Amino acid sequence: MQLWVSVRHQSCVVVVDLNTYQVVKVLRPPVLAAKVGAADAACPGGIAFSGGMAFVPSFFGDAVVIYDAQQKNWLKTLPLKQAHNGQSVRMNEPFAAVEYAGKIYISSHTSGNNTVPRITSGVDLEDVGVQL
Repeated sequence: MQLWVSVRHQSCVVVVDLNTYQVVKVLRPPVLAAKVGAADAACPGGIAFSGGMAFVPSFFGDAVVIYDAQQKNWLKTLPLKQAHNGQSVRMNEPFAAVEYAGKIYISSHTSGNNTVPRITSGVDLEDVGVQL
């Protein structure tokens, strides 16, 4: 049995073996030479699992980092952006993640105070347009 934990200030996800209480893996996406810092991994949020993958919102990267949950390695970083009125719009500060009926939903940290966050983006894992 394992426990996956987001460590915000280390910009990583730690996998802990619950039988031995030992860290078995520290996960971070690769940082490209053209980027400054760990933007894609910066401040990971909640973790949702589906289809053998772990989906981790990147608070400062405006993206979802996707890991292979079995092999415990990085698969891809999916930017949360879409064209709106001719402009490229990004989700600001994605934070929470949940799986429901084969879809991953991500909510923004800035969706409101003292309110239930609205679901702002769904990734249909069966959608041929989603490249995982």
